Amino acid sequence: MMNLKTILIGCYCVLSLFAQMEAQDNAWGIQVNINDTYIGRDYSASYLHIRGNNEWHGGVNWFINRVHREFELHTYRNRFYADDFVEYLGVNAGYTRRIPFKKSHLNPGIYADVDVFGAEVLTYGQAFYGAWTDQGDPVWFIDTIRTGKPVLSFSKSVGIDISPRLYKNLRFNFSTGVGLTTILSNPKKSDIIPWEKDRPFLMRLHFTWSIGLAYVFRKKTQPLPP
Repeated sequence: MMNLKTILIGCYCVLSLFAQMEAQDNAWGIQVNINDTYIGRDYSASYLHIRGNNEWHGGVNWFINRVHREFELHTYRNRFYADDFVEYLGVNAGYTRRIPFKKSHLNPGIYADVDVFGAEVLTYGQAFYGAWTDQGDPVWFIDTIRTGKPVLSFSKSVGIDISPRLYKNLRFNFSTGVGLTTILSNPKKSDIIPWEKDRPFLMRLHFTWSIGLAYVFRKKTQPLPP
């Protein structure tokens, strides 16, 4: 189970590393995004370091609770649900390599990213009511299933990114790609997936996207990134 101390230590290490890099060269900034991943959606605020065509970022995420009531056979997809302050928090880190096209104002790039969350899972499933219809079919009802304890997830993704300049130091961000989410479910804590109780973790492939803004601080003697 992730606690607040662990998250704060992780954030401090990431930000300390980027702060040392910023002191060496080029530019730094703040990036704010909304992200769609396998487990749900979240807001992120990240420190951004730029060195030439290379960009690194790292920061914190805030989970967005949404109750999905579709009864598809998804156990974890869009089913994470934060129950307290610590479960809302996550961490992120990533790298983007900008591709310098002289005639393009989109500032395209290729990125790799990772997000970590620990929250409960809230889902719905069919349960047997204990009765049959006149035709002999079982009667089902919809039952709420909740883990009661945080489930840890690691979401890794790669894809393409654009970051055109909107005004002076302000940039628009959009990225989309494919992700692989690893869920350290420890299903023995819950009957949420009784048919997979002996599996220590699960892996799910999915599409992901992110959209937001970045503000870049740079010395006046240095040109802004394209």
